[in-house]
Amino acid sequence: IPYPYIQLLNFILVVAMFLVPCTVVTERDIIVFSVTVILTSVLGGIAEVGGDITDPFGDSPNDFPLNEMGFEVLGYVGNFYFILLFMCTVALAASYLPEST
Repeated sequence: IPYPYIQLLNFILVVAMFLVPCTVVTERDIIVFSVTVILTSVLGGIAEVGGDITDPFGDSPNDFPLNEMGFEVLGYVGNFYFILLFMCTVALAASYLPEST
């Protein structure tokens, strides 16, 4: 996600914090307060998710475990290599066996 997108999202969050109470003015202050808190929390959550997914290849708990994934792939490749080596050895040894007639 591009950095200007996150900047724009943060700007919208700040504007919403100040404009939502003005648009929801009623006689009951608790409604204005709760609507403002809910909308600000939702936009803040979206901003945090946007910040987390901008760089998914770090060391944070939410990032991809690249080291573990690499070692897992390496294990599969190593197992395949040894199986292939074993099959070639068996085929080579079978070629030296005398033919039975």
